[in-house]
Amino acid sequence: MFIRILATFGFMVIYTMIAMILDEALQLHYNFFQISIPFVTIGFYWYLKSKHKSINKSIKKEILRKYVEKNKYLSGYYKSSFFDKLKVLKQNNSFDEIIKICDQYLKNNNPHPLVKAELWNEIGFSYKMIGENYKAIEMFVKVLKIDNEHLDASEGLAQTYLKLKDYDSAIEWLQKSEEYFKRAINDSKILGAPNNKIRQLTDDLNTIEILLESLKSGYEPE
Repeated sequence: MFIRILATFGFMVIYTMIAMILDEALQLHYNFFQISIPFVTIGFYWYLKSKHKSINKSIKKEILRKYVEKNKYLSGYYKSSFFDKLKVLKQNNSFDEIIKICDQYLKNNNPHPLVKAELWNEIGFSYKMIGENYKAIEMFVKVLKIDNEHLDASEGLAQTYLKLKDYDSAIEWLQKSEEYFKRAINDSKILGAPNNKIRQLTDDLNTIEILLESLKSGYEPE
């Protein structure tokens, strides 16, 4: 009997000692974990930041590449006397004349497809302004086949469908325009574009969003 009591007591002592050792080990482990949390958090933060920075550089490089590639073909056109003439004619609402000289230019020259797209956009805008809506749509579609995110053509197409009271098509192209303008604003910010350019894009986006909300709510803009 005495031996059984002594054995039980011994077992309890050993159990208590093991428990104390384990508890101390767990406490040390917990303390180490608590201390390490800030260092792990900081390390993870810098890892994510460096990774994000690397991704941003890659994105910026790709955006810049596309911009340079596009500008290579359009810069000459934008600096030409022909483009200056178009601006004057547009200010004077001489839309028939714009259609005429753009058609002549396309017949007498063989410009790069991106320049063709700009000329077709001018023709499409002019047709829209004189009420030749189906011809305007034809031109805008031709533009978008070359530059599928052309801001003016996508917005012009939406507005033309709106004039024809084809509200489903108008909503479809307003939604696409909204997406294109948001991307253009983001790209412009990444490339450090002038504030006036970003402001103009933002104003255009706001107009699109107002029209889109009106159509979705059942209101037909005049």
